[in-house]
Amino acid sequence: MSKLTPPRLPIATFIPNNLGSRRLNYFNQTKTKAMSARNPATSVFAFVPADLWEFVGVLSILTTENGINVHFGTNTKDEADFMLIFTSSGEKCLDFGDDYFLLDKKGILTKIEKKTADEHLKNYSEGIRKNLDKGRQATNTYPDTDYVNFDKNRINEILAEIKYYYKLKKIDGISINITSYTDDDGYSSGSEWIKSKYQDRLTIQFGYLGKGNQATSLQAIDAERHQDTIESQGLVTRSGYDTGLPVPPPVGMPG
Repeated sequence: MSKLTPPRLPIATFIPNNLGSRRLNYFNQTKTKAMSARNPATSVFAFVPADLWEFVGVLSILTTENGINVHFGTNTKDEADFMLIFTSSGEKCLDFGDDYFLLDKKGILTKIEKKTADEHLKNYSEGIRKNLDKGRQATNTYPDTDYVNFDKNRINEILAEIKYYYKLKKIDGISINITSYTDDDGYSSGSEWIKSKYQDRLTIQFGYLGKGNQATSLQAIDAERHQDTIESQGLVTRSGYDTGLPVPPPVGMPG
């Protein structure tokens, strides 16, 4: 068997462990409480594709020149019974085409009709998202996230990393986590701290899973590439700190 050539370093999408944990803690402490007074303890916010290779294949097909959109959907307006809905992205991050795939809490990926997708998206937008907006600061320009856009470069980088480590048998799967930018997210620019325009917004974060579906990390499975990635990120402003671009506003618009 020939040796696998590693993809380019994931400098656009790698999230340091401490930052990923901080965002997840913020989500657990603030967002889950704001979602619904009837939010069940069994709500699922981490989705594990049962067939990883099928999932990667579908996302590869959906990816356009503008990437993909990952929507939050719910079965009802009152409960945080989340699902993720994937589709192609067109100009200004609008959905493109009629292919929608639903990933449920059991990890089953199913192609659904656009009408069905619209019903789940409406339930989330008119239910859970309104509850989230009630707890946000009045100074926020935009409501909480409707969906997350991953541009072509980001999603291709993520998929290349997944395929590489899965083929090397360094991972057994992945988790797609609903998480949140914190209320102090930002980045350093010289001596100045620049606030992110995505503060306090829901987003999506991909993670590796090892044996028994236990969370693992790039540092644990490939220490050398982990170090190379961190060093390379230090040369690129803001690189690696966007887990996806929350919509609204559309990418490229001030926010």
